[in-house]
Amino acid sequence: MLLYSAALTALLATVPSFITPAAAELTSKRGLVYTPNSTTLSDDKIWVEKPTSLTWYYNYKPDPSSAFNEIPQSDFEFVPMLWGAPPSLDDTSFLSTVKGLIKDKGINITNVLSFNEPDGPYSYGGSNMDPAAAARIWVNNLIPLQEMGVRVGLPACTGAPSGIPWLKNFLGECSKLVSTEGKTKNCTFDFVTIHWYGNFDGLASHMGEYSATFPNKTMWITEYNLNHQDLQATQAFYKTSAEYFDRLDFVERYSLFGAFRSDVSNVGPNGAMLSANGSLTDIGAWYLGRQATGILPTDGSLVAEVDGDTTKALNGLEAGCERVLLTDEDNTRIRRKTDKKILTILIWVYFLQVLDKIVLGLSVIFGLREDTHLTGNQYSVVAAIAPAAQLAWQPFSSILIVKVRHRILMPVMILGWGLAQVCTPTCHNFAGLLANRFFLGLFEAGCLPLFSIITAQWYRRSEQPVRVAVWYSSCGLAMIVAALLSFGLGHIHSGPLAGWQWIFLVTGLLTIVTVPFIYWKLDDDVSSARFLTRDERAQALERLRANQTGAGTRELRWYQVGEMFLDIKCYLFAAISLAISLGAHVVSTFGPLILRSFGFDHYQVTLLNIPMGALQSIIIFLVAWVATRTRWKSLTLLSILALIITGLVLLFALPRDNSHVPGLLVGYYFLAFLLGCNNLTVSWILANTAGQTKKSAMMALFNAAASVGGIVGPLLFKENDAPVYRAGLRSTMVKAEGRQWQAGTYSRPHSMEDKYVDMRAENAGGVGEKAFADLTDRENDEFVKRTPCRKSETPFSRASTRDPSILRVGDDYYIATSTFEWYPGIQIHHSQDLVNWELAIRPLNRKNQLDMRGDPDSCGVWAPCLTHDGEKFWLVYTDVKRKDGSFKDAHNYIVSAPSIEGPWSDPFYINSSGFDPSLFHDDDGRKWFVNMLWDHRRRPLLFAGIALQEFDHKTGKLVGPRKNIYQGTELALIEAPHLYKRNGWYYLLTAEGGTGYEHACTLARSRDIWGPYETHPQKHILTSKDHPHAAIQRAGHGDIVDTPDGRTYLVHLMGRPTTQFRRCVLGRETGIQEAYWGEDDWLYVKNSPVPNLFVELPAARDEDKYWAEHRYTFDAGLHKDFQWLRTPEPERIFNTNGGKLTLIGRESVGSWFEQALVARRQTHFSLDAETVIDFSPTDERQFAGLTAYYCRYNFFYLTVTAHSDGQRELLIMASEVSFPNGELTISEPVHIPKQGKVKLALTIRGEGTTVLLRVGRRGID
Repeated sequence: MLLYSAALTALLATVPSFITPAAAELTSKRGLVYTPNSTTLSDDKIWVEKPTSLTWYYNYKPDPSSAFNEIPQSDFEFVPMLWGAPPSLDDTSFLSTVKGLIKDKGINITNVLSFNEPDGPYSYGGSNMDPAAAARIWVNNLIPLQEMGVRVGLPACTGAPSGIPWLKNFLGECSKLVSTEGKTKNCTFDFVTIHWYGNFDGLASHMGEYSATFPNKTMWITEYNLNHQDLQATQAFYKTSAEYFDRLDFVERYSLFGAFRSDVSNVGPNGAMLSANGSLTDIGAWYLGRQATGILPTDGSLVAEVDGDTTKALNGLEAGCERVLLTDEDNTRIRRKTDKKILTILIWVYFLQVLDKIVLGLSVIFGLREDTHLTGNQYSVVAAIAPAAQLAWQPFSSILIVKVRHRILMPVMILGWGLAQVCTPTCHNFAGLLANRFFLGLFEAGCLPLFSIITAQWYRRSEQPVRVAVWYSSCGLAMIVAALLSFGLGHIHSGPLAGWQWIFLVTGLLTIVTVPFIYWKLDDDVSSARFLTRDERAQALERLRANQTGAGTRELRWYQVGEMFLDIKCYLFAAISLAISLGAHVVSTFGPLILRSFGFDHYQVTLLNIPMGALQSIIIFLVAWVATRTRWKSLTLLSILALIITGLVLLFALPRDNSHVPGLLVGYYFLAFLLGCNNLTVSWILANTAGQTKKSAMMALFNAAASVGGIVGPLLFKENDAPVYRAGLRSTMVKAEGRQWQAGTYSRPHSMEDKYVDMRAENAGGVGEKAFADLTDRENDEFVKRTPCRKSETPFSRASTRDPSILRVGDDYYIATSTFEWYPGIQIHHSQDLVNWELAIRPLNRKNQLDMRGDPDSCGVWAPCLTHDGEKFWLVYTDVKRKDGSFKDAHNYIVSAPSIEGPWSDPFYINSSGFDPSLFHDDDGRKWFVNMLWDHRRRPLLFAGIALQEFDHKTGKLVGPRKNIYQGTELALIEAPHLYKRNGWYYLLTAEGGTGYEHACTLARSRDIWGPYETHPQKHILTSKDHPHAAIQRAGHGDIVDTPDGRTYLVHLMGRPTTQFRRCVLGRETGIQEAYWGEDDWLYVKNSPVPNLFVELPAARDEDKYWAEHRYTFDAGLHKDFQWLRTPEPERIFNTNGGKLTLIGRESVGSWFEQALVARRQTHFSLDAETVIDFSPTDERQFAGLTAYYCRYNFFYLTVTAHSDGQRELLIMASEVSFPNGELTISEPVHIPKQGKVKLALTIRGEGTTVLLRVGRRGID
C-alpha cells in the first residue's frame, strides 16, 4: 500500500450510545414554556391535545395567551411572570394585572414567576437588573400578592456562577427595604426557580448548589435543555433529567425549553420538540406522555444532517455560564468577516466625516472668505464653532450611543452632517456660515466616540489599535481626495456656483447617498450580526471574552459616569486630547494658508496637501504597528511629539524665502505625525476602560476635550499675524511640549494600576465568568489593564508535549517532553526566544536505548529530564512497562551527548523504584539522582515520597545512601521532582494531585540537600484545582528556567478544555508562566496560583509558520514530524523506497507490539488532512487507510478493505471509549472499484470529527 500523506492522531470527543425509546408516562409536574410563532400558530393546539402531561404554562408575560383561553385554569394553569424592570421602579402594573385576573376575570392565580435571568444581559434574553432595583420592584409588586396568598418564585438566574451571588445581593437589598428600625425582616419566597443549558451532570450539580444555598425549598426548573448536541446525546439528556425530576419530591414543577420547530430553535434542532414541518419528535412525544414517533427533528428541513458537536449557541454564553469552542481558525475567519463588513463601514464613514472637515480649510483659498464677506478673525470663529457645537452636544451624544441602536444612530448622524454640508453653498455671510457649521458640528459630535465604541464592541483589545489605525487612516485619504476635488472643482469659474461652493455640494451629496447603504449593512452588535451564522455569533462573542469589557447594553448606568470622574486616567486622556486637537488645526484649518506663505498659489497649495495626506495614512499605520509591537504607547507618543515639535520649530524659525522652502516643507510635513497621536490615544482608552456607559462617557470627554482644542486652536491664529502666524505656531509648540510631559507621566499612574490589577487577579484563572457583564474596569476584578509596557503573548503550547523539562545553554532553550509509546522516544524542541519552537531531535532512536514492544497504551517514555553540566547534555527518562494494579514496572535510565544533536550514548540503567526521575548537578561537581518512590504496599501511600541518592557519572551507578527527603502535602500523589540551588537554598519542585484536574506544582526548600524540606507558604505555586472555569486546567509538573536578563519562567503540564464537559481535545500540553523570586527567597508565579492564558514573553509568535500548511513527500525519507508505535525496528512496518511511504501489514490497529501506523501529532484544534493510497485488498482481513488515533480504545479509522468476495469497499471503523473490551463500531460499506488510487480526507473542527472520502480518479497523484 502506498500512502502519500499523513495518518493523523487526535483525541476525539465521545458520543453517547444508542438511545432506546422512552416509555410513555404522564406526570403533573410538566409545564409548557410558551413561545408562539405567528407563522405557525397551528402548532399551539399540539400542546393541549389529549393525551398530554402538560398541566401548566407560562409565556414570560403577566397576561395569559389567547391560544389557551378556552381551557379552564384548573386544567391548564397559567402562571404569570414579572419578566424584568418596568419603566419606573415604583410601577405596580404587574400587581394590578394579576389582581385583575383574580378579581375581575375570576382566574385562580396561585403561583407567579419573577425576573427572568436578571444576572444575564439583554442580548441573551436576560433582564439585566441591578439587585437593588429588583428588590424595590419585588416589594411593590410581589409582596402584596403574597399577602393575598399567591405563591411567588425566587428570580430565575442563569446557570452561570453569577446567579447565586446575585440572588444573595437581591435578598439583602430586599431585607433592607422591608426591615424597620430595630427589627430586621427578610423577604420570603415560596420556591426557587432554576434555568440550565448543558449536560445532566452540570444540571444536577447546579440543583445541589441551590439546595445547599436555599435549604428546605421546593424547585421549579422553568428552562432547561441540552443545547446544540447530537440527537442521541439530547435524547439521553431528556430521559435522564425527566426521570430525575419525576423522582425527586422537592422538584415541584419543570418545563423543557423546546416547544417550537427545529428550524427556528435557538437550542439546536435536536433540542426542539417539533420537527421542521411541525410534527412531534421523539422528545416532544415523550414530554407529552406519548409513545415515540420516530420523526427526526430535521424532517422537513433543508438540513438533512446535524453535526452533533456544533459549537454552542448564544444561549450557552449567558453571562459566561458556558464557554464556546473557539479555535484559532475560527477566530481568524470571524475577524476577517468582521473586517469586511464592520471595518469597511467605519473606514468609509470616517473618511466622509474628515472630508467634510478638510474642505473648509481648502475652500478658503478658493474664495469662501471673500464671497461670505468674512473680516478680521471671523474665519477663525467659523472654524471654531463646529467644535463648540460638538462640545455642547457631548453629554447627549454619550447617552445616545448607549441608548440608541447603532444601526439607527449612525445613518441619522451622517444624514445630518451631509445636509449641513450641502446647505453650505447657500451661506453668504458670517451669520449663515456660523449657523451652518454649528449644525454640522452637532451631527459630527458623536462620530469619534461611536466609532471607538463600535471598535471595542467587535474586536479584541489586542486587535483594536490596528483597527482604529485603519479607519483613522482615512484622514490621510480624505486629505488626498479633498485636494484632488478642490483642484478640479476650483477651476470652475463660470456658472451660478463658485469653485468653493461646488466643493461643498459634491462632498455633501456624496455623504447623503451613503445613508441608505449604512442602514442596510450595519449591525447593532455581535449577538445580532446578520453577516455571521448563529454559531459564528456565539464564537464571535467567545473571542471577545478576554476583553472583560462586556458585550454591550442599552442600559445607561449613571454610577459609571461618576466612577469615570474619579478615575485619574480620564483627565490625563482629556489633557492629551486637548493638546492634540490644538495642534491639528495647524494642518486642517490653517495649513493651506501657511503653505501660501511659502510663496505657492492656491492650486499648488491644493496639490501640496496630497503628500501630506499620504504621509498621514502611513504614519497612522506606522505608529499603530510600533505601539502594538513594542507595547510602549508612552514612549511611542513621546517620539511622535518630538518630531511634531521639530516641525513646529522649523515653521516658526525659518524665514519665508525661496532658499528655505525645502526646510519649511519638511517642517510642515512633520506635522503629519499629529494624526498618529490621536488614534494611539483612542486605542489606549478602549483597551483600558470597561463598562458601556463609562466607556461612552470617557470617549465623550475625550471628544469634548478635542472640541475645546478645536475652539481654542483656530483662535490662536490671528488675522493680523497672517500669513506666517508666528504667534499661533509658538502657542502650539508650548502645547506640544505639554503633551510630552503628559505622555511621560501617564506611565506612572498606570504602573500603580498594574500593581493593583496583579493583587486583585491573584485568584483569577485566565479569562473569567464576568467577561460579558456590564462592569467597569474597577468593578471587574478579572479586568487586566493594557499598560504601556505589557506584552501578552500566547504561551508555548503544542499538543501532546507533556511533562516538560526545560534547559537554557547560552542563548538556546531546550524543552524535553514525554512521548509515551511513540517512537523514537522523547521530543526535544529548541528555541531562542521561549516563543517559537522547532523540533530539534528525538534522541532515543535505537533498540539498546528503547524497545517498547508490549508496552500498554500511555506507558513507554515518561517525564524526561534534560540538564547540562557545563560539558555535555544529560537526559534521564523512564520506560514504563505496566501502569495498572499495585505494581509499576518503571525502569529509569540516563544517556548523555556532547551536543543536542548527539551522538547520544548507550543508556545507564539506574533503578526501578519509581518514575519521573531527574538529575541535579551541584556546584561542587557532585550529581544527585531523584525520583518519586512507588510503594506497592501502600505504607502509607503508593506515592511514597521523593528519593535522593548520589549518581557516579563515571561508573553510571547510584552510590551512597538513599533517603526519602520529602513526602509532599495533603494533596498527595507526589511525583516529578526537580532540584535547584539558589542563594544557599536547595529547592525541590514537585507535582501533586495526579495529572487530572487536581494537578499542582508544589515547592519546598532546605539549607541541606538531605533536608528537612519546608513547604512553600502557598503550598502550591501553580494549580487550577480550585478554579474549574479557568481557561487552563490540569496545571502541574513544572520546571524552572532563567533568561539571560535575569527573568524567571516556569514551564508546566496543562490542558485546555473546550467545553463544560472539560474535554481537552489536544490532550496534555506544555504551558509557560512568568515567575519571580520574592524578598523571602521563595519563587512565586505571577498572579499565582492560577495559570495565565496570556503571558509576557520576550518575542511574538511567528504566525506564518504557526498557520503554515504542511505537504509531505518522502523523497528524503520520513519527515521528522512523523512517529510510529513502540518498535525500534521500523523497517518491519514501513519504508520510503522510491519516494513513497509503503506500509507493511503486521498486526491489527491497536496492537501493543507491531502495527503499521505512521502518524503525526494534532497540534491545532481544527485541521484538514488528506492522503492518497494505492491498495488492492483481497479479503476482509486486509485493510489500510487514514486514522484519527489516540489509543486502542479511542480511534476513528477510514479504511479501504475488501469483502470476502473480493469487492473493494470503504468502511469507517470506530472505537469510541471502548475500554476495556475494545469493540468496534463498523459503518455500512461503500463499494468502490477494485483498482485505482483513493483519496481519503479527515476534517476535525474542535470536538467534532467529520470523515470525508473521495474515490480516486485518473490523474490523481
